[in-house]
Amino acid sequence: MGERFGWLIEKVSKATDKRCVILVDEYDKGIQETINDQEALEKNQALLRPFFSQLKALDKYIEFAMVTGVARFRHYTLFSGANNLEDISFLDDYASICGITRDELQRYFPQGVDELATAYSMTHEEIIGELLQKYDGYRFTGAEVHVFNPFSLLNAFKSKELAGYWLMSGTSKVFVDFLKRASYDLSKINMIWASREQLSSLYDTNDPIPLLYQTGYLTIAEYKRLERVYLLKIPNGEVRGALLELNSSSIIRPNQP
Repeated sequence: MGERFGWLIEKVSKATDKRCVILVDEYDKGIQETINDQEALEKNQALLRPFFSQLKALDKYIEFAMVTGVARFRHYTLFSGANNLEDISFLDDYASICGITRDELQRYFPQGVDELATAYSMTHEEIIGELLQKYDGYRFTGAEVHVFNPFSLLNAFKSKELAGYWLMSGTSKVFVDFLKRASYDLSKINMIWASREQLSSLYDTNDPIPLLYQTGYLTIAEYKRLERVYLLKIPNGEVRGALLELNSSSIIRPNQP
């Protein structure tokens, strides 16, 4: 697979006399789905490693590459041959790259906001308040920049309903299996301090906080820059409802005191 990918990059670049732009979304999907199966995990890593090594080997044909996923890539040997990648997860310059800010909401989606307000017999400002409570609250860096969940926000405009689209999108089986093995009480996760190293670490049944943060169930509430520690919170009402659903269902049984 790696050789074919490399061949394609080189051919496209030479045919167009331009360097390629490469976008890879959910790079870790095959890894996350096998995180509980060591044999399958190692097999998938071996399969994907030659693919990503091309990002370094063919650098002269690549103008720009962006790789996104849930897990922090530095923990996987997939990128051992692509040491030219930069981790932007906590950089302030990219604080709003993965969501929609309130300013962008007002600027680009006024029709959607007004139609939703009409559906609920509310004023423009009233429905904005509801959207903030329901879908806003994500903060990914030390900068005080908050963003809406774009998936939920756009679905609310489409259906004209303030529903729980987070849970409707499906709860990851890997996420559920992990929490079942961790036996973690989801009611205790709000307002927890964590270091950057902890938030960047791999999942551990003794510490599911990295998983909850990396999958969006927790977000940054406060940042102490000198200590490089983060206070975490549940982002918004939609995620809070999803966690209550998980905690009260037969999916997750919290530890009892």
